Amino acid sequence: RSENRITALNRVLDRVAKGDLSARYVSRTDPGDDIGRVAAAINRMLDQLSLTMDSLRHVSNDVAHDLRTPLTRLKTRIEPLLSRSDLPPDAAQDLELAEAEIDAIVSTFNAVLRIAQIEGGNDQVALAPVDLSQLCSTIHEMLSPVAEEMGHALTAACPNTPITVDGDREMLAQAIVNLVENAMRHCPAPAQIAMSVTGDSGIATIKICDTGPGIPEAERDKVLRRFYRLEESRNTEGSGLGLSLTAAIIRRHGGTMTLGDNAPGLCVTITLPTA
Repeated sequence: RSENRITALNRVLDRVAKGDLSARYVSRTDPGDDIGRVAAAINRMLDQLSLTMDSLRHVSNDVAHDLRTPLTRLKTRIEPLLSRSDLPPDAAQDLELAEAEIDAIVSTFNAVLRIAQIEGGNDQVALAPVDLSQLCSTIHEMLSPVAEEMGHALTAACPNTPITVDGDREMLAQAIVNLVENAMRHCPAPAQIAMSVTGDSGIATIKICDTGPGIPEAERDKVLRRFYRLEESRNTEGSGLGLSLTAAIIRRHGGTMTLGDNAPGLCVTITLPTA
């Protein structure tokens, strides 16, 4: 009896860990023993957490409306000016820079909202079988020319046999692309960037390893926070949200993401349960 109740409680916690904040422990026959009191405390905590996340989502929606509207108007006013032939060269260049800055702000804001949606379980995850081998190969084909242009070599070890997980293909692709682009951006050329996918004992493993400067061990947990950037990365392009967004996507799929030493460089390891 007690074992069944603990199993049911663990199932609730597993659902919450995957982003389902609606999960609750329900039983009309539980006595007021220790297990019942713990279950009631967990339900109260989840009720409060749901209210907090709802408030955050409302604030995010309000901020999205308040910021996107003026930014869109501003960009709409700038675009016609860029097509004019009578602009002084300096003015045209300034307008192009202004447009790029607007795009960067909107992109950053979209990433913040995306993370909030994923972490709050408010996103629409279209679960379907995803072949990580095929996805890895597609991403390699897409990004290899970009890496070469930047002076890097991007390789991929994608097995011919399918390694399938239940997930949202678009979100998983975004997570992998974020990691590869992060490596290309922060590694001085020429760098070796290696993608690999393996599967064993019900676990799929994706690795993105590079030969760049790496991340000090003391900083590896910090770089997963929103907007956190290493001191040496502050002058490079980016918002400090890529790793945070990637980690949120992987957690939403019931997986893990760890940062390790590639000696030299960084090695990011993702694990996901196979279908």
